[in-house]
Amino acid sequence: MRTLTIAFLAALAASPAAAQADLVGSKWVAEDILGRGVVDRVQSTLQLLSGRQVAGSGGCNQFGGKGVFANGKIEIGDLVSTQMACPPAVLAQESSFMQALAASKRYEIGRDGLLRFYDARGNATLRFSRLK
Repeated sequence: MRTLTIAFLAALAASPAAAQADLVGSKWVAEDILGRGVVDRVQSTLQLLSGRQVAGSGGCNQFGGKGVFANGKIEIGDLVSTQMACPPAVLAQESSFMQALAASKRYEIGRDGLLRFYDARGNATLRFSRLK
């Protein structure tokens, strides 16, 4: 299965412009969704394709659409997805993943190299590791 995902910042000390450029093209896999972990061997992924496009997999279905990541802020909207049938646990994770993406308003890369998303209240929505 082809998976798509979001980006990695090469260095924490990079300038905002360099950090934004490093986000484009890197691939990420969700390790935690809304504080509930993830289903083993089901990869919910994200990739920043350009300054204004994202793509990925919820774990079953592929998606793509608008996504802006700049200066630690996120705007994701108008995502289009395939509609394949999958096992209930996979579809439940995918639903939570898509909800978490929609709720996310801020991002950061931790000293541990993990990409984290937060909602408008500062609650963690997603935690990603970089795909190799």
